[in-house]
Order: sequence, then C-alpha cells, then structure tokens
Amino acid sequence: MNKLEENLLERHGTVVATNPKSMTVRIQPEAACGACSQRSHCHAERLIEIERPADARPGDEVTVGLPSTDLTLAAL
Repeated sequence: MNKLEENLLERHGTVVATNPKSMTVRIQPEAACGACSQRSHCHAERLIEIERPADARPGDEVTVGLPSTDLTLAAL
C-alpha cells in the first residue's frame, strides 16, 4: 500500500447521473451518523462529482476513495 492509499477515506455510494467524463455519486451516510448529536443540523447524504469510468451507469453501487483531510472529513 502506498502513502496515498493509506490516506484515503472510503465511502459507499450510488451513481445517480453520468456524462461522458464524470459521474455524480450519492454518498451514503455512515452508521455513526444516526447517533451524532449534529445530525439534525447537517445533511448526512452527500452528492459528489468525480471522474467516470467508461462502464459506470446510474444505479451502480460504487466505493469512492477520498483524501482523508480535515476538509474532507468536515464535508462528509
């Protein structure tokens, strides 16, 4: 495992839209979100746009690796 892979935060999601170069993925809330005291103040479900593999289609279940920076953690 290289340094970049060690710092990735994996999230599961569903492809909701595609275009030739990118796709929109709905990231599923984590199980811990249900117990979070801030759950009423945030929108646990997130939409992100990422590069699209050629075979991705709406409805596909995917795992997305995101950099685990403080900004990423705050956004998710």
